[in-house]
Amino acid sequence: MKKFLIFIAFLIPCHLFAGLMQDYSAVLKKLAKDGEKVATAKDLKDFEKKAKNEYLKILSKNKKLNDNEKILAARMCLEVNLPQKALSYLKKVKKINNENKNYYYSTLAKTYFLLGEYQKIFPCFEKTNKSMEGVGLDMVNVSLGLIKQKKYKSGEKLLKTALSQTNSINIKNFASIGLMENFELTNRIKEGKNFFSNRIKKATSNEERIIYENMIAELDLIGKKAPEFKSVKFAINRKKISVKNKNFTLLFFFSGKSKRSVIAIPYIDGIFEKYGNKITIIGINLIPKKADFEQYKAFLKKYLLEMKKIRYPVAVLKTPQTYKDYGVYTLPYFVLINTKGEIGKIFIGFPNKEFNPMLNYLSEIGETKIKPVVVKSKSKKR
Repeated sequence: MKKFLIFIAFLIPCHLFAGLMQDYSAVLKKLAKDGEKVATAKDLKDFEKKAKNEYLKILSKNKKLNDNEKILAARMCLEVNLPQKALSYLKKVKKINNENKNYYYSTLAKTYFLLGEYQKIFPCFEKTNKSMEGVGLDMVNVSLGLIKQKKYKSGEKLLKTALSQTNSINIKNFASIGLMENFELTNRIKEGKNFFSNRIKKATSNEERIIYENMIAELDLIGKKAPEFKSVKFAINRKKISVKNKNFTLLFFFSGKSKRSVIAIPYIDGIFEKYGNKITIIGINLIPKKADFEQYKAFLKKYLLEMKKIRYPVAVLKTPQTYKDYGVYTLPYFVLINTKGEIGKIFIGFPNKEFNPMLNYLSEIGETKIKPVVVKSKSKKR
């Protein structure tokens, strides 16, 4: 099981640190073991509280920090949602040089985002080398955070900057996914498809073209009738599973081998626990090729039922046809079906909660008083 906090101190060259980095690495190993027990929203809350305490202990112990360690300390504070404390560390940096300036200003931009001082974000990123993968990753995360806060234009502008100025295929992929979701959330499907079609013409590699083709394929699915599940081998937590529900339905395509899938599980559990009366959640899992079926079934039952990792229904499929029907090409992958039985939104991957537009969108559905449309199945003629 993977740890539930995503630590990105690798953005700063490790040789710039000494004692703080050693203590940081040690606490990561400790938290990784605790992360194996995280399954529900309550577990996650307890884990995050413990992580925050562990970080504060480290920072209290390491009081004499050089400038580069202060940047690391700031990033650690951001990971446990202490932006004001992060800002205090950044203000203590005495000298910003060529070796640390990209990470200093990139960290400062994230700090201002979490503090809600959005107007200060762009000037910080302007001082960075945007072609660096670490800086690009920060730009994408902050962009997604802005979209989560409904700052759609600002988020889109930053994502397009990250997309156009990076050479990293990973950043191009993350930025494209963010833009695709932004086009969805602002109901600009046709504009989104045109944007990615133009990007295909400028693509410099086959990998890049595939990214944009995938985005167009996802946008093409919006508004289409949600396909019914095919080749369901067995279901967990419910005898029969269907996309036809009276509520909104969230399909969660996941795998125990996918790091971000595992990270998503307790958050989706929180949505299930809080808004289960308005959002029907269905997990989708595919039996691996050449797997021993009975052994795999036993593993899933233990993982999902005995260990209580997932409390909502799960459909276990024996063929990938349903994955193809919904355009699934990576995990985790989420499809929100509206109350008319149509594909309403698609979310790919699972960013940290501060930068996760999907979690905010689902919470809005859960908090609204929208009356669900009852989807009636057609009766068979005798």
